[in-house]
Amino acid sequence: MRALRFLLLISSMFLGTRSISQQAICGFDFVNQHLRKSPDYVQKLAATEYKIQQDVERIIKTRAQFQNLNILPGPVYEIPVVVHVIAPSGSPVGWVNPSDLQIQEAIDRLSADFAATSTRSVGASTPIKFTLAKRTQDCNASTGIVRVSGSGVPGYDANGVVVPGSPASVTGADNEAIRSLSFWQNNLAYNIWVVWKIAADVPAGTFVGGYANLPLETTYYPASVKEGMMIIASQLISSSSTTLTHELGHAFGLYHTFEGGDQTNCPPVTDGTNCTTIGDKVCDTDPVKSLLQGGACAILNTDPNPCYNNNPYNGIQKNIMGYGGCLDRFTAGQSARMIAALNIARAGLMTSVASTPPPATTVKANTTQAPLNNSLNNVTSIGPWNVTLGSLTYQSYGFVDDDEQFYQDNSCNFGTTLSSASSPTLTVTTGGNNQQTCKAWIDFNNNGTFDSDELILNSNTPAGTGVYSHAAQIPSEKLSAAGTAKNQLLRMRVRADFINNSNFGPGGALLVGQTEDFWVSIEGALPVIFTGVSAKIKTDKLLVNWTTESETNNDHFFVEASFDGENFARIAKVDSKAANGTSLSSLSYNIAIANTGTVVSLGAALVTIFSLFSFRRNRRWMLTMLIAAGIFIACQKRGQTGVDSSDNNIKYIRIAQVDKDGSVKFSRVVSVISQ
Repeated sequence: MRALRFLLLISSMFLGTRSISQQAICGFDFVNQHLRKSPDYVQKLAATEYKIQQDVERIIKTRAQFQNLNILPGPVYEIPVVVHVIAPSGSPVGWVNPSDLQIQEAIDRLSADFAATSTRSVGASTPIKFTLAKRTQDCNASTGIVRVSGSGVPGYDANGVVVPGSPASVTGADNEAIRSLSFWQNNLAYNIWVVWKIAADVPAGTFVGGYANLPLETTYYPASVKEGMMIIASQLISSSSTTLTHELGHAFGLYHTFEGGDQTNCPPVTDGTNCTTIGDKVCDTDPVKSLLQGGACAILNTDPNPCYNNNPYNGIQKNIMGYGGCLDRFTAGQSARMIAALNIARAGLMTSVASTPPPATTVKANTTQAPLNNSLNNVTSIGPWNVTLGSLTYQSYGFVDDDEQFYQDNSCNFGTTLSSASSPTLTVTTGGNNQQTCKAWIDFNNNGTFDSDELILNSNTPAGTGVYSHAAQIPSEKLSAAGTAKNQLLRMRVRADFINNSNFGPGGALLVGQTEDFWVSIEGALPVIFTGVSAKIKTDKLLVNWTTESETNNDHFFVEASFDGENFARIAKVDSKAANGTSLSSLSYNIAIANTGTVVSLGAALVTIFSLFSFRRNRRWMLTMLIAAGIFIACQKRGQTGVDSSDNNIKYIRIAQVDKDGSVKFSRVVSVISQ
């Protein structure tokens, strides 16, 4: 045992990117303490935390409901990132100019750490994949890597960038000045700035390897706030460094495992009921000291943890959100919290398509009705805040908090596909103390002009109302009309202005408001027409049947189960019976699944035609909650919220149809009949 400890201790000395006398630490604590000096920030953080914890509870409950089922791997949230390399002049000691290949390898390691598929990641899987952006806001192709010189920012060449909140004695470049050199909007991609050095007031023998901030609910992070993380180049490219993964953990809502403690003092110990409110706010991460200087590598899982009643460390000493080397895992609770933070505070990144190349054909320009600069100079919060339609969930902030941009053309990166058989609802929120008029148009005939009959929303904020949701249903007759262009990228325009200017049209100048454009595509023909879905439980087997009237380019189906009608998990996969995925004949599918999710049998036959059921969803964000097998790990600090064992039968079923190109559509949701 002593020999093993000695080997572990010696090996830990070589894991850092610098010698044992120089250990990388995180600048999160400096940033967090600096931000907390603002009462407004504290209030907004508390509001965000409340919603994150609510979503964590929902995720835990859903996991408990599905824990006895054999769950198929679900889809992954794909998050676009852009890496800004800020180069100093010359070659100062410590500067490593990362190549494109090294940056790609770093992003791949990051994704593997989250997925727990790398050789150094053995913990719970988190279904988030990071991808270098492939298109810019103006629809140009991109590598997701931007290289600029930082030499023009005072202090950068000499000392790098200063961690926000540092004392005046710490000299270097201003954090915001460095970010302003190169920045992509917060909704489009997550920004990663790579610098040669980070200046901070740190303990001897340490240096700050990177820093990031906690997410706030999207309304609180306007475009004027250049949000993202900083990392030293040497930490980014090192195959043994987990700094990038650690900082993205903060970006998705995680605190340090030693939150509230340090190298000497233990963090607060929960009493079994308050693990979501103290420490790192995660219930399956035991309290632990900061194990700086490679201490984690020499600690065995069976060693007593002095911060948790001398219970075994059980892996907490190697958590990625800690210090000490040999860091190789997230917990199931941390995974749930990161997904909740994504849902609550970074949802805009889920609807960005910046991780895919620009389309071959872009949205047709509208030159005759171009928005013009506001006619008044009054600075107000008037303008669209949030826009939702179909799979589009776009976070916006109004004119003043969008850097006073009177027009934002999002038609390359943000939009949605609609079924011509649906009647979707467009919702636009506005806020502030002023009444507003909100209007929206879709260029249905794709002639490059918004005609009078293409107005789909015209709404006024009621008197005395602050935040207000303007909503309008788009009739299916409009989407399916002969004159509506199908399977093309159409321009949608949303405008909001002070109510005194309620007569504005799709172009020209507003008084003090804002205009935003998006893309919309309307499917002309459904790849699969569902004509019947039914499900029942009989003798402990779940029997699911569905029929299709026709199939085009269909690859396979997933049977998805739910206990509440909102959170679905995949429990079976069935290949299309159509030759090459296409059939003009009606097909029937039958599958028997044990109530534990095990497939017993399935079959297919030609049948008669019934009624039409088909729903369109974005192919990447098809599930309300991703349920991944193997991550149902019990909390160590307290019991997870469970489900009534007397009522553990699946309640709802839907069929997910997957095209050969990966896009997904859903059948209607049906109740499961018990026999």
